[in-house]
Amino acid sequence: MATGGTWIDVGPMGGNGGNTNDMKVSADRIVKMDFNYDTVVYGFTMTYETHGNQQSKYFGGTKRGRSNKEITLATDEYINSLSGYFSQKYYGHTVIVQLTLTTNKGQKLEIGNPQGSNFTLSMDENGKILGFFGRTGEVLDAIGARCYITY
Repeated sequence: MATGGTWIDVGPMGGNGGNTNDMKVSADRIVKMDFNYDTVVYGFTMTYETHGNQQSKYFGGTKRGRSNKEITLATDEYINSLSGYFSQKYYGHTVIVQLTLTTNKGQKLEIGNPQGSNFTLSMDENGKILGFFGRTGEVLDAIGARCYITY
């Protein structure tokens, strides 16, 4: 990561079920994200690069949904907006039911159905979303973003 910046955590947004989960990733860049969902968001696998080395990490619940959707980022592309909805949709528990990611190049990934309470995190041109944390059980209960802000 470039010098002259700071990491901040924003969130988590969503329900308070499940257990605390932190990817513990401070990536230089996100390469791709593969989401698993159905009527709720179950989780995602994030492939990221740190010091030229690529790794993948799963963030989410123990169950799996029927649908998958992937976003692949160009070398100079990064996520600058995360929004979504959470609702009492999973056996009476409040969980993430919809997510939208937008990049600095205008690429957008949308999964799930927008219902319930919404949240939005938008970064200016100096900010990048480079990691995630939150709460997970069987599904994705809550999501927060690890952001890098360049001075």
